[in-house]
Amino acid sequence: MKRLILITHDTLADAYLETLHNFLADTSFIRCIGVDARASLEAVQKKLLEEWNENDTFLVLSELSIASSTKVAVNAAKGRPNMYVISGLNMLMLIQFALQPLEADMEAYIKRITADAQADIRYWKQ
Repeated sequence: MKRLILITHDTLADAYLETLHNFLADTSFIRCIGVDARASLEAVQKKLLEEWNENDTFLVLSELSIASSTKVAVNAAKGRPNMYVISGLNMLMLIQFALQPLEADMEAYIKRITADAQADIRYWKQ
């Protein structure tokens, strides 16, 4: 089974999940972890690992590659071949990961979805 974990600063993950409800009724496979300045990184990692199990495929989505939340997720994923950490979270990426079924080739699956999310970033000039 696919599981998504959104790990972001403060309540941003909750806002993403709330917005996702406009596109998807069942979000029971998604969890949010908010990291604030008061949180210890050990406590955040413990919370993340409480969601993990050996049987499911975990996609951990974070908003910034340089954020401590991403570093915690990368550290937690070590030795867990069914946990994938993807940074650069945006709404299109979340929608696609939530709606698209998992594929056997996880690297190709992740590359395709992140490429689509990147392609949605545009510059408009009048």
